[in-house]
Amino acid sequence: RPYRIEIKNHQTGNWTEIYYADIQIDKPLDQNIFSLNYLQSK
Repeated sequence: RPYRIEIKNHQTGNWTEIYYADIQIDKPLDQNIFSLNYLQSK
């Protein structure tokens, strides 16, 4: 079952939606620029 990630860029206000089966974030996102939501798809 795939998972869904939402990333918000606070500079543009845009959300990017990513579907993935298995993902690793190699380095932490700049919390001042990006928000990351992990959402399990239904």
